[in-house]
Amino acid sequence: MKHLLYTLLALISLSSCSDNAPAPAPSLMGDSWTLQSSITVATPKGKAPETPVNYPITEKVTLRFHTATSFSMRVTQPDRGANVIDGEYTYQGQTLAFAAIISWPTPFVRPQTVQVTELSAQKLVTVRHWENIDIGDGYYEPTNYVTTQTYTR
Repeated sequence: MKHLLYTLLALISLSSCSDNAPAPAPSLMGDSWTLQSSITVATPKGKAPETPVNYPITEKVTLRFHTATSFSMRVTQPDRGANVIDGEYTYQGQTLAFAAIISWPTPFVRPQTVQVTELSAQKLVTVRHWENIDIGDGYYEPTNYVTTQTYTR
């Protein structure tokens, strides 16, 4: 009986010892990230959100984070070749800020800040909140937008 009790105590002692070191956080750096989906929800001011628009991916859009502060983005169009931009970024907490990036699906290069809502070794999901404003001629209805983009390796 004592032998069974000692064995049980030893098993309990061993099971209570665990490696409590946190797993390393997934890294943005490494292989390129390829855009898989881009979904935008528009909400005109004072109205209900519109139906989400899942923009078709007609260009190959890739992001590559070379160092903790530098990246490149390549947008390859089937009939026009590739546009490439190299730039700097910061990543703190869940905020990923680009000094300049090709704003997809529009072809403008501008600063952009997104929130990282998911990051694993194989998946990156970003959310960007933005708005257009009425420029005074009534052409634009003031609207808030939320764009969710999913990248995979």
